[in-house]
Amino acid sequence: MSEQVLFYDTTLRDGEQTPYVHFTPDQKLILAYQLQKLGIDIIEVGFPAASEAEMESVQKVAAVIREARIAALARCRIDDVELAAKALGKAKKPRITIVLPISNRHLKHSLEIDRETAEEWIDKVVWHAKTLCDDIEFIATDATRTDYKQVLRAHSIAAAAGANTVVVADTVGVAIPHRFQRQIERLVTDLRSSYPKIQVGVHCHNDFGLATANSLSGLLAGATQVEGTINGLGERAGNAALEEIAVLLRYHKRVFQRRCHIHTREILATSLIVTEYSNVGVQPNKALVGRHAFLHAAGMHQQAMLRDPLTFEPFDPEILGSEAALEDRIIFGKFLGRNGLKAILEQDGIELSDEKLDALVQHVRKAISEQRTVLRESLHEIIQQL
Repeated sequence: MSEQVLFYDTTLRDGEQTPYVHFTPDQKLILAYQLQKLGIDIIEVGFPAASEAEMESVQKVAAVIREARIAALARCRIDDVELAAKALGKAKKPRITIVLPISNRHLKHSLEIDRETAEEWIDKVVWHAKTLCDDIEFIATDATRTDYKQVLRAHSIAAAAGANTVVVADTVGVAIPHRFQRQIERLVTDLRSSYPKIQVGVHCHNDFGLATANSLSGLLAGATQVEGTINGLGERAGNAALEEIAVLLRYHKRVFQRRCHIHTREILATSLIVTEYSNVGVQPNKALVGRHAFLHAAGMHQQAMLRDPLTFEPFDPEILGSEAALEDRIIFGKFLGRNGLKAILEQDGIELSDEKLDALVQHVRKAISEQRTVLRESLHEIIQQL
C-alpha cells in the first residue's frame, strides 16, 4: 500500500452547524474519545473565538486526548489564531486550522476586501500562527468556484508562510468528480514542485449529493487528507460522510492503494453516539449506518441471501460493528418469497406442508398490505391459526 490518508473529522465543529444541533463541552469530550477510538487522525473540536463554550470545549478535549491531533478553527485573523493557540495550550498534538474564502463572490460580499488584501492576510496570519504552533492548516473556502491560478496562489502563499497542510474546500458542493480530480492533481503537482512536503486535503459538501464521490476523486488525485463528518452532519445538505469514505477505501483497496487508521468496527457505535447527541436521525436508507442499510424484503433476494449473503450485500455488516444475524436482516415485506419464508422457519425448527406454507405467505402479504407489522416472532402465532 502507498501513502497514508489522514482523516480529519469536523463533526464537533462543522457538524454542529447543522440546524438546531448543539453539543455541550462534555458531549464533545465523549465524542472526541469515540472519534479517537474510531481511528480519526485529526479531530476539529471547535472555534474558540466564537464563544466561551467553544473555548472551554477545545481546552477540555485538548487536555486529555493524546493519540489524535486536536484542531481549533480560526478565521484568517491574528486575534483568532491567538485564541486558538490558547485553547490548544495543553494539547499533545495541536493544530491551528485557518480558514479564508477566496472566491470573487466571497471577497466582495462576505469580506468586502480585494484579492491583494486577502493574500496579505494569508501571509501575515499563517506566519504568525506558525510562531504559536508547529502544525498549521490553511483552508481556502469556495475554492471550486475560484479560478485555478488564484487557488494555487492562495495555497502557495500559505505554504511559503509555514502551513503544513492546505485544503481545497468545495464549500457549496458544486464540484463534479472528474473535474475535481483534475484540479487536485494539478494543485498537488504544482505545489509540491516548490514545497515537496506540503500535504493537500479536500473538504467537500453534499449539496448535490457528491461529497463522498468528490472526496474520493481528490484522494485518487493525490490528496493526502480528507475532511468530513460522521453521518454526513453539516449545514444545508451536510458534509462528506467519513464512514462512507473509510469503507470505500477498504473495499476498493486495489483501486485506491491508500492506508488509513480507521477501525471500521467502531463505525456503527460512533454513528449512534453522534445521532444521540445531535438529535438528528439518520435517514433509514443512509449508506452503511441507516437502519435499513442491510435489510432485505424481496423474496428473490432473501432466497439468494440465505445461500450466500454476498449475493445482495457488498460485505458482511460485521465490518461496521453490527451484530445482526443473517436471519434478522431478512424482513417481511410486500415481495415476501415462499422459499425465503420456508428457510427462515426451518431455522426456527418449523416445517410446514406446502399448503400451509402458501397460506402463511398469503396471510403475511395481506397483513403487510394493510400496513400491519409482522415480526418474526409473530409467525408462530399466525401458524397456530392456520
